[in-house]
Amino acid sequence: MTSKVWSNYNETSEIEPEVYIIVSKKYATLKELDIDYSVSDLYDILEIIDIENDIESAAHKDAEQESKMNKR
Repeated sequence: MTSKVWSNYNETSEIEPEVYIIVSKKYATLKELDIDYSVSDLYDILEIIDIENDIESAAHKDAEQESKMNKR
């Protein structure tokens, strides 16, 4: 899931990239990840983010195709 995102990432931080994604997108705070959520929850949140990205990408492609069709 995240391997394609991080294949060229040169890690210089002790924070895991998956944690960065969740916190930076405001799905949870570091404190919530530490206290309230399990590792399984972390992976569920990452899957939700991945699905949202896929839906957004599909919607963008649909809009591009519709725009091309309207120009004809």
